[in-house]
Amino acid sequence: MASRGIVGVGIDLVSIPDFAEQVDRPGTVFSETFTPGERRDASDKSSSAARHLAARWAPRRR
Repeated sequence: MASRGIVGVGIDLVSIPDFAEQVDRPGTVFSETFTPGERRDASDKSSSAARHLAARWAPRRR
């Protein structure tokens, strides 16, 4: 049986302003997505926390 290898390649884009507006809003998918450690890491970054979390969110989308 042959190996399947890479089935597809894609690019995920996230609108940072829209993401930032929703990431801390209770009841959104984002409120349950990130662990406390991920949120802590994001707040420690010199760039915006939303930008850091959006970069982690994009590859999780399917």
